[in-house]
Amino acid sequence: MEPVKRQTATSDTPSGMAASNPALFVSWWEFHGRSHGLAEQVGAEDVYVWRPGGNLVLRYLRQWRDTARLLRERRPAVVLVMQPPPVALLPVLAYARRSGAKIAGDLHTGAFNDPKWAWSTRWVLSRLRRHGLVIVTNEALKRIAEQQGCQAVAVHDSLDETRLPADVEVFDDAGLATLPEGGYAVFPLAYAGDEPIAQIFAAAALLPQVPFALTGRAPQALQAQAPANVRFTGYVTNDDLARLIGRAGCVVGLTTREYTMQRSGYEALSLGVPLVVSGTRVLREYFADAAIFVENEAAAVAAAIEEALSRRAELAERMVRLRAVRAEEQRQAVLEIKRWIESVTA
Repeated sequence: MEPVKRQTATSDTPSGMAASNPALFVSWWEFHGRSHGLAEQVGAEDVYVWRPGGNLVLRYLRQWRDTARLLRERRPAVVLVMQPPPVALLPVLAYARRSGAKIAGDLHTGAFNDPKWAWSTRWVLSRLRRHGLVIVTNEALKRIAEQQGCQAVAVHDSLDETRLPADVEVFDDAGLATLPEGGYAVFPLAYAGDEPIAQIFAAAALLPQVPFALTGRAPQALQAQAPANVRFTGYVTNDDLARLIGRAGCVVGLTTREYTMQRSGYEALSLGVPLVVSGTRVLREYFADAAIFVENEAAAVAAAIEEALSRRAELAERMVRLRAVRAEEQRQAVLEIKRWIESVTA
């Protein structure tokens, strides 16, 4: 999916800008749907500090400098900061100590269970315990944060982000229209370490009659290993992603990490499309009886996809009913964050 261009803070950002919003949401990424959706809901301004390419250490140093400069210019009373990476928290902490600003860390599941970042979890939680609020993606992670003495709120990704465009049948990429409506499985992928790609390919080989549409930028070596019914869409526009999901027979979201929520699951829920998802505790808790849960094993995934296609109408209705429940829960959680922002900016 192509990133939507939002305000990005770089060394070229104009100086001398007065604070236009008491709450600023800083993400060290080009764009992030969760950051954008959450910022919009709580009344914060989302900004993206992004320095692609080059040496990682130099990139982080530049992003640190850009973040510090941005905070000096905007002077927010509250800074929400996406985690990981934990390095992004350092300039925010320095600003908070000087200014007395409060911090809300939006901790993605990777901040807890990704081997790349898990070493920093306790350090991040201890800093947020002293300076403000912890926002997490599910109740299990909320319990972990509270056990460390943090004030925490669980907020799932926005269910209002993904909407079908008016011209559902007309794809920006015309080649995608050849996928049979209601007859294919779509896999929104990042090709991350927790996605069992080998099992997806093996499941596709067991269902040669069902097209598998895999989004994202797949490495060439992986593409060469795929069965003939696997179609790599590459990055698609936001509208095309909504069309792909809305017209699919089912969405499939697989992960090997227990606490990981699935962006693909939120998208399926938003559009009322059947979902096949890994049977982890947090995913079972969230999707309840509206999804089909599977082990990350090829035969189980293939059988679940066949079941989802055959029960498409029934499962779609269940997703629509669940959406109303989860949307109200989300509304209450967002209100809690808004009240916290109001209490510290009053």
